[in-house]
Amino acid sequence: MAPPRCRGTIPPSPRPRREDPDARARRHRPPRRRRRRRASVMSRPVLAAAHGDEAHDVVALATVLARIEDAPVLIAGIHVTTGDVQDYAAERETRAREREELDRLSADVPGDVAYDMVLHPAAGVPAGLEELAQQTGALAVVVGASHLGRFARGVRGDVGLGLLRDAPCPLLVAPRGYAAQTHGMPERIAVGWDETAEAEAAVAVAADLAHRVHGCVRLVHALAPPPVASELPYPDDPAFRAARIARAQERLDVVAAALSERVAVETEVVQDLATQALTQAGGRADLLVVGSRARGPVRRLLLGSVAEGLVHRAPCPLLVVPRGAAVPVA
Repeated sequence: MAPPRCRGTIPPSPRPRREDPDARARRHRPPRRRRRRRASVMSRPVLAAAHGDEAHDVVALATVLARIEDAPVLIAGIHVTTGDVQDYAAERETRAREREELDRLSADVPGDVAYDMVLHPAAGVPAGLEELAQQTGALAVVVGASHLGRFARGVRGDVGLGLLRDAPCPLLVAPRGYAAQTHGMPERIAVGWDETAEAEAAVAVAADLAHRVHGCVRLVHALAPPPVASELPYPDDPAFRAARIARAQERLDVVAAALSERVAVETEVVQDLATQALTQAGGRADLLVVGSRARGPVRRLLLGSVAEGLVHRAPCPLLVVPRGAAVPVA
């Protein structure tokens, strides 16, 4: 019996395609791990001020605190606007450049730290950072130590000092050149103490951070030299000076005893101005913590402010706990 005949034509079998070796390599390449990003509204971030030449130092220090607190970093750019835009094309170009700068700064964030970016319009940089800190419930605001002189800071404004007076949360100041240094967890933490409520808040924050990183707290109590017209009968008498230091050491030992159950504590009583004593202590520490009394403009002009003096003089990162500010870090 003859085999059945097929109707129509049989299409030719397709030729086997030669596979591109690069395509084969791409198919077997492990998937690229995408960097974690988390919106700032989901958790309380560490707010990094992307402002000026110190932005890289700010991001580097913000990632250190974010790792300690297991929190995301919110890189914040402040778009200063007056509300009366004359040239909309120039305004769009300015915003585009500011967004590009935020993208470049995001490359400084390590892959194990979540981050997000925001460009916030405000009348000024300190006001914009304060608004963002309140809206996001920021753990801390990180700013950079300005490289400008005192006169230039007075003319152009100072972000750190502007936030120091009205900050709703602790303020962390990155020293100049911090991003270029090799830094780990702040295990040596120095804190200024002077028997005030602000100093107690600073000590609580320092002890909490030291407990998390298994570090040591160094309590520094600065005794200003007594003036000539002092209440002491003989201010220049070595015996009176020794007795004054001994009384201060006794009070400092009480605070150290309360902290010694959680962290290792060291104490130091220095007979010097507070700004100078804490600057020297910061040279031997990884982090310096102080409280801020937020004096009014008249008292600040007459008496000065220790925190304001340390913002541009501290040789290590400076954590300032303003008066009345929420302290979520502790």
